[in-house]
Amino acid sequence: MTPRAYRLLLLFILALMFWRALGPYDIAEAPLLPHTDKWVHALVFTLLLACWVRAFPGKIWQGVLTVLAIGGLIEVLQIGTHHTPSVRDWLADLAGVSLYLLLHKATLCTQRQLARRAG
Repeated sequence: MTPRAYRLLLLFILALMFWRALGPYDIAEAPLLPHTDKWVHALVFTLLLACWVRAFPGKIWQGVLTVLAIGGLIEVLQIGTHHTPSVRDWLADLAGVSLYLLLHKATLCTQRQLARRAG
């Protein structure tokens, strides 16, 4: 996919996130998986940063700051809705961003090792 396609995907994910986070409904916790909401936050923010990195090559740290700011904004905007703003939700967002950074670093290290072996 091209960076432009990733930008469109990023906009779609953001629109879906805001619609879900500020909408007039709530998703109940699954009884077999505690803290489902936190897992969803982490996975969505991992995906969000992955899309950012491909949409804006070379701007990973701007992506980190932007997606974490978006997570914080969503929590602030939930004030006055039936949703409860939560620092724990934002920490789950941070966990997702951290997961992406770890995977990204591991991928870069693996690519460098393979290049050394091949070259």
